[in-house]
Amino acid sequence: MNRESRYKSWGPAGGDLLTRDELLAVAWQISDALTFLSSKNIIHRDVAVRNVLMGGQKLAKLADFGLCRQTSLFYTSRGGRLPIKWMAPESLQTSEFSEKSDVWSFGVLLFELYTFGDSPFVAVDSNEIFQLATSCCQFDAGQRPHFEQIRRLLYAALDGQRSHYGYLDVGHAPHHHDLIEETEN
Repeated sequence: MNRESRYKSWGPAGGDLLTRDELLAVAWQISDALTFLSSKNIIHRDVAVRNVLMGGQKLAKLADFGLCRQTSLFYTSRGGRLPIKWMAPESLQTSEFSEKSDVWSFGVLLFELYTFGDSPFVAVDSNEIFQLATSCCQFDAGQRPHFEQIRRLLYAALDGQRSHYGYLDVGHAPHHHDLIEETEN
């Protein structure tokens, strides 16, 4: 199956299809959920595409909060079953989890999302998404962005994709009679 047909085959159970722009919207929705968790000092610890539920209106919901933990900065795991493929290097080495380890997992999720489950670090169509995923997967946790930065970047990318929408600045819009006077002159 080629990449283009995979874009057309991934979607909610109702058979709706997701375009590249819709995949970007899904990424933003997940980043929004993770920004909220981070603001509440909650670490998800299992960020992966398999834990994203898709609704009929193409709304993505982050799910599976079984590994979530409340923390002030770091949470040290006592072991158990953890999603190794999605774990940040520091979590693998020291069993410590933080917002930055969730950022790493989000980077892996971006690769999953845009490669439809292929191994991370294969070609990703969108250069912006590839750069974001790469920044999320920085080996040094201090070099990874915060979820608020990720959410803003995805929102800006999503907003830029919507060229068929326009904005009307109502606060500075000219009055109707001003428009008539300008056209008469």
